[in-house]
Amino acid sequence: MRIKQPLLTAWFVIITLSTVPVYADSSSAATIGNPSAPAAPLTLDTFLALVRRENPVLTAARSGIDVARGWRSQARLLPNPTLEVEVGDMATDRFGDLGESVNTFLLSQEFVTADKRRAMTAIADTEVTISSLEYEVLEREMLTHGRQAFFTLLAAQERVAAFERLLDIARRVAEASRHRVEAGDASPVDTVRAGVALSQAVIGHRHAGAAAANANVALHQLTGCSDGALPQIGPAATLYELPSEAESEASLLAALEQHPAARALQAAVSLAAGELTLARKERWPNIEAGFGIESVPDENDGRDESFVIELSLPLPVFDRNQGAIAAAKSAYRQAELQYRAGRVQLTTQLRQALRDFVVARQSTETYRSEVVPGAQRAFDLVKRSYEAGEIDQLELLDAQQSLIEAELAYIDNLADLRQAQADLQGLTFTTAGNGTTQRSE
Repeated sequence: MRIKQPLLTAWFVIITLSTVPVYADSSSAATIGNPSAPAAPLTLDTFLALVRRENPVLTAARSGIDVARGWRSQARLLPNPTLEVEVGDMATDRFGDLGESVNTFLLSQEFVTADKRRAMTAIADTEVTISSLEYEVLEREMLTHGRQAFFTLLAAQERVAAFERLLDIARRVAEASRHRVEAGDASPVDTVRAGVALSQAVIGHRHAGAAAANANVALHQLTGCSDGALPQIGPAATLYELPSEAESEASLLAALEQHPAARALQAAVSLAAGELTLARKERWPNIEAGFGIESVPDENDGRDESFVIELSLPLPVFDRNQGAIAAAKSAYRQAELQYRAGRVQLTTQLRQALRDFVVARQSTETYRSEVVPGAQRAFDLVKRSYEAGEIDQLELLDAQQSLIEAELAYIDNLADLRQAQADLQGLTFTTAGNGTTQRSE
């Protein structure tokens, strides 16, 4: 059946104005349905700096470093001296009368032997180092989540924009189909098909909106901002920027050596070695020495005073700290095994992240250079055929849906690429003071 020319021309204008490829103007697509978006959106670097400064988990972790520093200060303190007062030979009928009793005043001090204080200080220093490295690990994880959440929201916004275009097309198609059926120029089946396409577009738009809302919540959670005060993120073109190719695996593995998790594992081995050293030194007991004065009554109702010297030295006969030494040896072996296991895990994570990044980047290049442009060319051909009356409405609708589906698949692939890139950066890059990243040396 030939389509009437006036209706055909109107339909062609609707399709031309409604279909705009995502890859052609991604920044405009990000503002569809959000005309109040600020002119200066929250960029990735600014957002990461905000996460680094305001994330509640990182804020709590910073307090953990202060706890370790406090214990280090405590470990450096000397034992307190002890003041002893002893009253003996006190008459039972004159309780409290110190003039008739033997009074001893003694000031004693414990002396730590075998250089145990230095060993305890070294352990405390290592614990501070581990606490700082654990904070760096957590910071990397949070910034990695921040990058992923940022691009997840950008991709979700782009999906919403694409579904809005698809929904607009489906509504226009359904309306045009209804008019054509009423005019007797099309079969009622076309109306049913257009209605199904419209329902599918509505469902897809709802899911895309929910995904964008959830991504927005995740973004706010990372900054500890629960009142929705964050500005619009962007620019949307950031999502479509193709990252540089990954370096060689050998180069990335060398950078992995500076990962705080690897250094924390090594520090844990040093901590276990220090605890073993301290356990061995604990075999030697501490010495306690005291000096004082003893006052006793004399025969002339006066008092005689004399100096008293006290020396206390526990004899290591039964307890030579054997159990603690055995436990410290086992803990040291455990720390070495955990170090090896942790290194294997980090290396595996790096290789997986590198593989995911390479595959996602190659797929993105294919979508950018072949899939989406090919879908656009196919739609242009179908559109011209529809204008000439050579095909029906259903084929045009299928071509439109194919184009939007290609764009949506392109967006999903970009999101996967950014996820893999964030994982790779979290393993091989250090964090600068402003939240940006730089290569580990």
